[in-house]
Amino acid sequence: MKLSAFSRKCIIPVLFVMSIAACKKDNNGSDNAASSEKKILTFKVDSINGVIDETTHTINISLPTYYSLSAVPATMTISDRATISPGIKLTLDLTKTVTFTVKAEDKSTVNYTVIGKTGMNDQNNIISFKLYGMQGGDPLEKVTIDSIKNQIIVDMSVFGDAITMKTDIRLPYGATSIPGPKDTVDFTNPVHYIVKAENGSTREYEVKVRNKENRLDSLFLPVHGLEYGKYLEPYALGSYLILTRFIPQDFYGNLKNDGYALFYALESDDLYLQKPFKAVMSKNATATPTFNMLADYSKDVVYKITSETGAERNYTVRVIRNKVIMKNMGVYYGAIGFSNFNSLQPLDYRSNARISQVWAMDTLTLATTPMKIQKSRDKDDWGIYHDYLGLADGNPLAKGTYRLKVKLENGEEEVTRFIFYGMPPEN
Repeated sequence: MKLSAFSRKCIIPVLFVMSIAACKKDNNGSDNAASSEKKILTFKVDSINGVIDETTHTINISLPTYYSLSAVPATMTISDRATISPGIKLTLDLTKTVTFTVKAEDKSTVNYTVIGKTGMNDQNNIISFKLYGMQGGDPLEKVTIDSIKNQIIVDMSVFGDAITMKTDIRLPYGATSIPGPKDTVDFTNPVHYIVKAENGSTREYEVKVRNKENRLDSLFLPVHGLEYGKYLEPYALGSYLILTRFIPQDFYGNLKNDGYALFYALESDDLYLQKPFKAVMSKNATATPTFNMLADYSKDVVYKITSETGAERNYTVRVIRNKVIMKNMGVYYGAIGFSNFNSLQPLDYRSNARISQVWAMDTLTLATTPMKIQKSRDKDDWGIYHDYLGLADGNPLAKGTYRLKVKLENGEEEVTRFIFYGMPPEN
């Protein structure tokens, strides 16, 4: 077919441009160009890595003496889109030279020679590390092994001063350790393990147990002019609804993960700018603000307790003003029970005036029943009155829970936080 002069003028430039574009694509490569990558990336026998030399294309691997060089289970990884002959996972006879051929996608090839030998195992790492309680059972906690930093971290709950546990450590073939893999060890402080490989090479690990608890177990507040022990007794400490002393529901209903430390002071006590007399926290936990700082306990003070692992919990320290402070605001394991008229219980308290009358006030109905108070002695050297509380003849208590209502000799009345039970005798 014959083209007109006009057509030739139009088509020839188009063909020229297409030719240039094609050349540019060829020079720069294309998405469909075949890869030339052809490397053995890793060579392993079980957990032992071979050393790959890309300059000489040789692979050297040293195996413990328990391996037979005539039957070595090898696994490799190679470049993407490459193939390897005779295979990527097979059993090798390394008593003689073994050659692998890696072929790239573009058909280019390279040969690798594998050289194997047996000798003393040089591995001195800790493979696994488990801790057990002295009574046995399951491992206590998950353990983090960092073989780069040579550290082993155990995050667990620590409730005592000493942390003595049984160990179960897995080491490479022929390796030994000090302390031993099955020893009972005190981890109160960091422990240094020396692992010695079969060939004599050593590595040192530091094992550290970190306490993940962030509890405030007890707190004692000093008060100006207070004689009894020079501090206020804490009424209750709450965390996760586990209380060290009795505390009414309305005070801990919304604790969630935090807690309250409730104290009872006389209205005359000075609470401004004090330091805690004593504070007991979880082992190695820290407090913000610290307990050696002055605080104004005439209002709520919040302490943030942080565990070694970084877990945080807030405790609100609250002081409640009273006319009477019972020495024992509640009983550690249940409350006092009154079941007969001859039953008398100690009534120890601190106040600006002595108690003259007492009633049992039902915590649900608020109804009151007269009780009997038997005076013992006046204030002791600690500023505490010691009396006895019992049933008034003819006024048995119905079954239930009661708070103690008191009247002082100066005429003031108060419903205290002293809790006790009505326990009528069975017929």
